[in-house]
Amino acid sequence: MLTMFHPNAALIEGDQLVVDRKFLTGMQRYVDGINSALTTVHPKLTPTESIMDPVSVPLRSLPYAVSVVEADSRWQPLPHEAARLRELVSKTSLAYYGFFDVSALCKQEGVPEVLMLEFDLLTNLRVNTVEADGALKKLVCGARTLRDYVCLVPAMRRALSVQCNGFPVYAEMAHFNPQRRLRYLDSRMSKACIIDEPALSKRLAAREAGRLRLLYSGRYAAMKGAVDVVRVGLEALRQGLDVELHTYGQGPQADQMRSLAAASQGRIRVHDAVPYPQLVELSRGFDVFVCCHVQSDPSCTYLEAFGSGLPIVGYGNRMWRGLKRAANAGVESPPRRPLAVVEALRMYLSQPQRLHADSVAARRFALEHSFEAEFGKRIADLNAVLDRLQPVH
Repeated sequence: MLTMFHPNAALIEGDQLVVDRKFLTGMQRYVDGINSALTTVHPKLTPTESIMDPVSVPLRSLPYAVSVVEADSRWQPLPHEAARLRELVSKTSLAYYGFFDVSALCKQEGVPEVLMLEFDLLTNLRVNTVEADGALKKLVCGARTLRDYVCLVPAMRRALSVQCNGFPVYAEMAHFNPQRRLRYLDSRMSKACIIDEPALSKRLAAREAGRLRLLYSGRYAAMKGAVDVVRVGLEALRQGLDVELHTYGQGPQADQMRSLAAASQGRIRVHDAVPYPQLVELSRGFDVFVCCHVQSDPSCTYLEAFGSGLPIVGYGNRMWRGLKRAANAGVESPPRRPLAVVEALRMYLSQPQRLHADSVAARRFALEHSFEAEFGKRIADLNAVLDRLQPVH
């Protein structure tokens, strides 16, 4: 049996599981492709948390077992859950985990491991300290992050595979487990969601001149640079560029974003989050995705923008730099420099042929790295590990 210890928070309400839609879609791929029975373990959703795109499904309809464990903000089980978590680990033949750290239990119980990692050390430090208030809290968060990372290093070395989401963590794993690492690019962008060639051609032909339509979607949070996205729009308008900007999401910076956008006379609109299928349809009506992520996390945002044929202009964090080199579908600017992002927008307005080429390249890359293709790599990797664990007769 393969047990997936998944970072996505979930809630069991009676006979219903409440979880993110993306997780359910991915799990169906695992069910269809993995040569093993499956079970999943989630941290329990707390009253202060929310799920971006929640769905509710009957537990009995799922072809795998689900457990929910109460955990703290660092995905560590609360003390009263320790025995139950140990039991879940001891009953599996392969543990598949990332943020939900069960490495010590796997070592104690002699359970083989496959890691799924999203953040390298530097990104972990930035993510865990960027929203901490005050120097002392930042120092404490940073020290905890470093300690947790050091504790996970032995698991990185002994893992039968390390599945690395994106470029930074894949590069870092070269120091710990170079022969057993797999790079993948996470997104919800299936082939069916990717804009088709006639629709993209029609949009590009209609945009030979006129207003540049800008999009941002994702969390309204400091680590995502959401406020800087609005500042990019305001500066572009101040410089006389013919642009409009729409953002879709939720998060703690929503009010600040709306306050800033009020000066745009309606040219910048900060919307609430919408369900993913609706977001895909909306995205196809834009021209460029503005991405001011200040940290190098491997956000789904990148491939999902590409899937709508949108080149990306944004801060050159390490994830976007690596992806930009691989896809050649956008422009990287110095981090925390909204003015530099505006210059990229000016380039697209003055060079429609560059916008056309980058849009086509974005779609092509999204097709090559569709949800099906990337999940196929991960499933093949897991099946290879499971095959190695089978006893030889």
